[in-house]
Amino acid sequence: MKCIIIADKHKKRSKSKGWVGLYKINKNTLLINNQINTLRSVFPNIKIIYVYGFDHKKVEDFFDNYNNKNVIPVYNKMYEECGDVFSLSKAKMFIDQDTLVLGGDMILKPSMFKDFQPKTSLVYLNQKTPNELGCTVNKEGKVEHICYDLENYITNLFYFNRADSDIMRAIVSRKAFRNYFLFEIINMMTERGVRFDAQIVNKKNLFETIN
Repeated sequence: MKCIIIADKHKKRSKSKGWVGLYKINKNTLLINNQINTLRSVFPNIKIIYVYGFDHKKVEDFFDNYNNKNVIPVYNKMYEECGDVFSLSKAKMFIDQDTLVLGGDMILKPSMFKDFQPKTSLVYLNQKTPNELGCTVNKEGKVEHICYDLENYITNLFYFNRADSDIMRAIVSRKAFRNYFLFEIINMMTERGVRFDAQIVNKKNLFETIN
């Protein structure tokens, strides 16, 4: 499996703090180490593609001293000009199997992936923590539409199985969608018949992001 971490943009109200990966989530752990170590603990053979842009010198200094062939940094010099889909398209050559996509500000926990054996692609939801974006979920537990001001709050974590990864790669490769957000691409996929399960986390597994 592959994982693409989209970490090329600075976060709201945090530009002066620099690259989000260097944020300390506790006294001894940087956010980027949390993400890499958690993913590798759950998926030992996972290949991680890290898309960066803002404060790129610090990112490059970090990876110059990071000796791991299973983590591939990809520079997006146009991070201020384009949307999430263009960020994702910078890693399109690696989208060739099951693919996780997550935001660069997410704190990960192994419990998020407990018993991870999905039958379809997944949109991760957190019903406990408000978010601007939510979705409708049908009676079969499938995500039908993502938009603003719905209370089935989505997180910035998604799983695409192999077949759906091929569809997603084809869409993000098109220049017409370079300013789109990822949720808009997921809406396009559901309209074409792709089925995403709503993966709901409970209170014990609350998602956190760096603010």
